[in-house]
Amino acid sequence: MSQNQPFDSAVRRLYFDVDIFNASGSVVDSFIQLDFLKYDDTVILQRDLHGSMFMDTKEDAWSSRHVFSFTKSPLAGLKIQSGQIIVTLRETAKIKKFRSVTWQVNFANKAEGELFYNKLKEIFTPLSTKQNTEYYKPVGHIAQYSTRKETEKGIRDVSFSFGISSRTNKYQILLTLFNEFAAE
Repeated sequence: MSQNQPFDSAVRRLYFDVDIFNASGSVVDSFIQLDFLKYDDTVILQRDLHGSMFMDTKEDAWSSRHVFSFTKSPLAGLKIQSGQIIVTLRETAKIKKFRSVTWQVNFANKAEGELFYNKLKEIFTPLSTKQNTEYYKPVGHIAQYSTRKETEKGIRDVSFSFGISSRTNKYQILLTLFNEFAAE
């Protein structure tokens, strides 16, 4: 991977090159088109008063949660056991707007997880203007990357955590998208 690659492109690579923000409400359709993603078409809907305000409408709004599972690694040559992309949209009868996306991958063992985590650090270190790595016992390893290069557009901040999931008891990496080190 070249240092000339934009930060945003490195993030999109983890989402199988789907442009998760510019796709807006159509991002679910973009993921459905990828035949290696298994779409759980049991969509979870929840009324969303904040959605009505966010979309500046008097119509009833709801949040819809769309789950995509995969076993194909987004990083060539590295193994994963499984992964999920969870897209949340805010919707009315006429409008769909992107709200958030969650990304996680699970591993059969610690060694495969460490290889993947170290590859993420290798990818994002040269692309970042600011970075932080630490170990926090309840979470595991945390690596945060941010870029403030003027040429960068789109996604500019990410955090990866690597540890054992308390829910599945498997090694897992979670990707969080946020603004420049939200805790600062």
